[in-house]
Amino acid sequence: MTNEHAWCSDERIAQLSNVEYGSEFALKVAKALVSGKNIVNNHRDYCGLALFYENSEYVLAYCNDGCDFDPIEKFASEEAFVEFLAKQSDFTLSGADKNSKLYEESTFARNNQRINRACLASLL
Repeated sequence: MTNEHAWCSDERIAQLSNVEYGSEFALKVAKALVSGKNIVNNHRDYCGLALFYENSEYVLAYCNDGCDFDPIEKFASEEAFVEFLAKQSDFTLSGADKNSKLYEESTFARNNQRINRACLASLL
């Protein structure tokens, strides 16, 4: 199947890492989020996934127009968030993993402005 967009091509999806982020990395990300750092694309229209800490919760959400959030998952504790993130990989967060809650039926959304190891590492 050929996709119109390079980011969701079969070749690009096949290159995504399946290596889980692990607890140590996930804990560092959790601490960075609590300190006020976040991952939010800020532009018009579809902005992919956002990750932030707000009202004592870790929030993973779809983002539109840089400020309209549709939560996918909220975590009330650091432990719950770290447990979730530690088991994720670039592939599972891409939306291409059919076994993930984050799976996207639309190829447009797969690997499109998604959270990955590089985005998370930029918080640290």
